[in-house]
Amino acid sequence: MPVVELVNFLASEALLANNDLTAEPMKAFGKVEGCLSVHFGPQVEDKKTAYMMVAWETLEHHIAFTKSAVYPELMKALGPAVGGPLDVKHVHYNEDTTNALQAAVTEITTVKLKEGKSFEGDLKPIIDVISEKAPLAKGGNPPVAFGEYVETPGVYSMLIGWDSLEAHGEVVKQEPFAKLIPNLFATGDLTICHVVFKKLQF
Repeated sequence: MPVVELVNFLASEALLANNDLTAEPMKAFGKVEGCLSVHFGPQVEDKKTAYMMVAWETLEHHIAFTKSAVYPELMKALGPAVGGPLDVKHVHYNEDTTNALQAAVTEITTVKLKEGKSFEGDLKPIIDVISEKAPLAKGGNPPVAFGEYVETPGVYSMLIGWDSLEAHGEVVKQEPFAKLIPNLFATGDLTICHVVFKKLQF
């Protein structure tokens, strides 16, 4: 089953000055068995956090890569771009993430279930409606991709592509989304950011 590796880290001053700093080193991913695609880009809000989304055929392919001879060489090559610890997680999304990652801006929402709340009874019904109504959202790029983090059960990731940050801001004011958002916040603790991704060409 395909899995997406989500990586974020504090960008170094060198990367902030040149967002293409990682382009050449990351071409090594193209030679790694099981690597389907790589998207990389800066967070819109703080402009200091870098995000990378790596799609793998299976989680086992990524694990095998971390044990290969190529892995330490790639980490060393990426070193000048990294200004802090890497946060790495994995998600099996329920939908293809292509539209979300190739949109002008990608919303990354993390939902941690509140105490007493459940996925099936509380969160899933909200996500189902958001997913169903997503094609009505002007400036959106459906489908909505949703999945639980492998490493942290009870914590979920949602990806939505938008034509612009402003488009997202307008849609959440409109029905049916305006009624759904308060329910979503009541169900989980949310962190929301937006990233401008660029697909790496192998």
